Amino acid sequence: MSYDATVGLPFFLRARKAFEELTSRYGINFRTAADIGCGTGLFARYLTESFRVPVIAVDLSNDMLRIAARNCNGLNVRLLRQDIRQLRLPRPVDLITCNFDTLNHLIGEGDLEQTFRRVYWNLKPGGHFIFDSVTNCGPLGPSQRYVRRFRMRRRTVVQQVRWDPRARLLSVVVSIRSPGDMKPTVEVHRERAYSPDEISRALHGAGFSIRGVHDAATLALPGMCPPRIIVVAQKARRDNGADPNGPISLAMGGSMYLHEPNDQFSDHDLGQLPRQRTGALLTNQLQMPPFETITGFPTGGSSLNAGQIARINQTAEFIKNSWNGSSPIASVRVTGYINSDEWQRELGEQRAVAVRDALVTALGRLRSTLPSQIRWVIEDRGFSPLAKVEIYLWAGPTPPSVPPLVRIPSPAEAARRIVPLGPETPEQRIQRILRTLPPAPPPKRSFNQMFWRRVDEQLDSAMSRLNIPHSMRSHIRDGAHAAIRRGSEAVLNQIVAATDLPTQVQEAIRTTVRGLLDVPIQ
Repeated sequence: MSYDATVGLPFFLRARKAFEELTSRYGINFRTAADIGCGTGLFARYLTESFRVPVIAVDLSNDMLRIAARNCNGLNVRLLRQDIRQLRLPRPVDLITCNFDTLNHLIGEGDLEQTFRRVYWNLKPGGHFIFDSVTNCGPLGPSQRYVRRFRMRRRTVVQQVRWDPRARLLSVVVSIRSPGDMKPTVEVHRERAYSPDEISRALHGAGFSIRGVHDAATLALPGMCPPRIIVVAQKARRDNGADPNGPISLAMGGSMYLHEPNDQFSDHDLGQLPRQRTGALLTNQLQMPPFETITGFPTGGSSLNAGQIARINQTAEFIKNSWNGSSPIASVRVTGYINSDEWQRELGEQRAVAVRDALVTALGRLRSTLPSQIRWVIEDRGFSPLAKVEIYLWAGPTPPSVPPLVRIPSPAEAARRIVPLGPETPEQRIQRILRTLPPAPPPKRSFNQMFWRRVDEQLDSAMSRLNIPHSMRSHIRDGAHAAIRRGSEAVLNQIVAATDLPTQVQEAIRTTVRGLLDVPIQ
């Protein structure tokens, strides 16, 4: 129970929240399930109690399975002691879950690929595999060492985690000291951090398609590489539906990354590729590369040449073929750019529209109904060192969210805004002055207006405290105004009469005072 209190329960609560959100988002239903790397059985118990389904719980540790037997006592949970690299369930299931960094404990060469293949063959056609993983993108944040000390039932627990970025290994040391112990009980674990690209290749190699990847902390589609991810993968609805020679796909940052299985590269040479048609991911960030980049536009123009049309046709062929598999391309984003010498503001959008229209035409020739089944997004991002159009592809049942558009003007465009191209006409000068006029100052108020506003505020506050009905408040307000006016004039008349000034002079003083009440205050 000490494991559940210190580690198991906090992890379980986060995993449960993520599972409920993602199964709802992707419409995942299941009648049978398995939880591999089940630990103390908290998640297996949750699955069977919340969804009323039989669950198979798998773990290699006898100690963990003994605790799981107590946690799942009397429930529809079957416990199996197995190495998940050799997973063999009594029967295929609709859903397999794998939480709490279980996959990161696979540190041997080829362990991840072997496990994914075993998971695939223990799922029913169309079944889902939901798992989390620590990535190699700063799992401990900016630090490479983490220490946590706390007390639990008179025991002192110290958890130390070290990150070795070169070996991509996390070393976890947990020491527990009870009162009277000469030496603490020490547990040592090692975890390997897998890059998103490694996970993508291993899943594809097993036959999975990837429905989504999410930042484990926020469940958002990550734009940068998060330290931990949650992946939703699916087995083909037919056993032969997954083409082992098809494109590798990884959904990241709201999009489906696609790269060809024959491309051979490592994490270290990805940044050296100037135009990578693949969906390889940089090790330090998780940004979406375009599927295709169209270059070679004439200066100031958006017309397409034969070479550009050929590349667009290849993209159309790829999109058409995706609809024959389990991950059809459902959305296409086309983004246009202008170079530093081009100043036409609409040129980037015109280029994106030209490429979109050519792609629609090519798809229509391959399959007439296909263009209408795709969601199209046109963008103009403004300046780029190279005039180009980028094509991004998404696969999945729901259209992805597009990040907020940020358009950067080119240097030529910015200079054109600042320096007029010719002499300024009188009409242009007037328009420029009008555009740069300061905002109108707030209206001035007289002392009279400010005084009565203050009176009304005080009256309303007092009547609210006394719970005076609203129907009576306007009458009370009018009566108060009249009383104040009469009292003020009576005082003024008394003072003026005491001066013994001529009647005409006294009236002039009264008129002057009344006029001053309405003079605007600066």
